[in-house]
Amino acid sequence: MTLERVEGHGFWSWAMPLGRFAGIRFFLHWTAIVIVLFGLSAMAKVAFEHGGLAWLLLPVGMAIPLLSLAFHALAHIGIARAIGGGISECQLWCLGERCDYQLPLRPAPQIAVAAAGPIASLIIWLGAAFWIHQSAPGPIGIAVLNQIEYTNFLLFFFNLFTIPFFDGARMWRGVLWPFLGLRQAVVACVWMGYAAGLILGLYGIYTESFMMVMFAAGGILAVALEHRAVREGYDPTLEVETAFAGGRNGSGWWSKWRAERERMAQERVARLEAQERELLDRLLAKVSEHGLPSLTAKERAQLQAISKHQRERETSS
Repeated sequence: MTLERVEGHGFWSWAMPLGRFAGIRFFLHWTAIVIVLFGLSAMAKVAFEHGGLAWLLLPVGMAIPLLSLAFHALAHIGIARAIGGGISECQLWCLGERCDYQLPLRPAPQIAVAAAGPIASLIIWLGAAFWIHQSAPGPIGIAVLNQIEYTNFLLFFFNLFTIPFFDGARMWRGVLWPFLGLRQAVVACVWMGYAAGLILGLYGIYTESFMMVMFAAGGILAVALEHRAVREGYDPTLEVETAFAGGRNGSGWWSKWRAERERMAQERVARLEAQERELLDRLLAKVSEHGLPSLTAKERAQLQAISKHQRERETSS
């Protein structure tokens, strides 16, 4: 097979076509190939240590990352198809998949599709861990189960982050959308992405993991590019113009609460102004009938305060 450039530019978009399944074109991104090589390397260490039939682990080491990625992606695709979403292309990369989802622009479908992959990986991870602790599979079996456990843990853990190329970016948008409204949910996820990248970077520095630091730097760069698009009114994750989409499904409770607070403040100001006008009319009527000396000290102070408030309102307007 030949490498193919898939909806992108430059080195990062190279992927290997795997064929068409259920009407969806599948590709294997070069980062997934790197993960396959890591799996092969891990099994090679076990083969060198035990020899004999342990060398049969080499193809197993290559299959574990591929199958884990496939189950992760198929969980997404299955839920997307179940809710009536459309998918024509899916690209497997080292920590998940990138599909051209056409989903209903509502929180529930976005959450369901995004969470399906991490949940599938979580089930496989816990299943492998349970098998290790509840049976005695032997050193070779333990090596295989450890690889399955580790691979699916990574797929579950990293896809909780709101960094753009992880499932968490879509999932947390859906979770926050009903509370904040779409646009504010997108903005919140952008800042959560920055925080996630920073935490990963600090963890990489603490553990002296150069790979983790570089991965965190790449994540922060991806968030920064997403942030720029969001400032221009477009969300690359949901592929929607956030400047207008916020009103499609109504505002979240936070926006409604702020609007209600603003309405109450305006009503309070209006009541105070009405009371001031009533008091001013009464004072001016007294001055007109009996003259300015008829006002008490308190009434003079009230008149001065009303005059000051009116001047401030005229200046601010």
